[in-house]
Amino acid sequence: MSCLAPGSCDLLVTSPPYLNNFDYAEMTRMYLYFWLEAANWGEITDKVRKKLIVNTTTALKGHKDKIDFYRTRTPACVKEDLDGYMLQLTEKRKVKAGKKEYDYLIYPYFAQMTDVLRSAIRVLKRNAPVHIIVSDAALYGIHIRTQVILAKIMETLGFVDVRIDKLRSRGTRWILEKREGSDEGLGEYHISSYASSRRSVDARS
Repeated sequence: MSCLAPGSCDLLVTSPPYLNNFDYAEMTRMYLYFWLEAANWGEITDKVRKKLIVNTTTALKGHKDKIDFYRTRTPACVKEDLDGYMLQLTEKRKVKAGKKEYDYLIYPYFAQMTDVLRSAIRVLKRNAPVHIIVSDAALYGIHIRTQVILAKIMETLGFVDVRIDKLRSRGTRWILEKREGSDEGLGEYHISSYASSRRSVDARS
């Protein structure tokens, strides 16, 4: 959004990658091959995956050693929650056979989402409506309330009248003994809000 002028947009509608370890770059492979935009997986990684929000353990290369940096990019109001998620996932990984590094996803994901939202409020007109579709996650059975964290970040950045509405329950179609879910169940959520007149908010302290 860096090419857009401040206060030039009337509306934001988006559904960013969910924090559920789903590799969106993998899903573009057929299209990129068909349109001759990429010829192999390495090209897909360079052209697509490196530009996506980090939401999967397969995209952690180059990000694991930047957790402290990502933490500085994240508003203080959510750091206690994110530190808790990261600690729980680190402990879970120690006893899991797969040892997936879900703990390393937490700060890259929410820091990058913070940057996206910060850029968005810069380009939105005052009182422009905002509509975001997201999902929560259960990584190793740890319930990550993505919608709540993002709503807190939005309020810190200057979005107003932030509201969360549950659209549907999810994660019940395939029940596997080896898959740990959340006791509360998972859902898909609509975050609605408006852009305030605040600009260039720095909420990293």
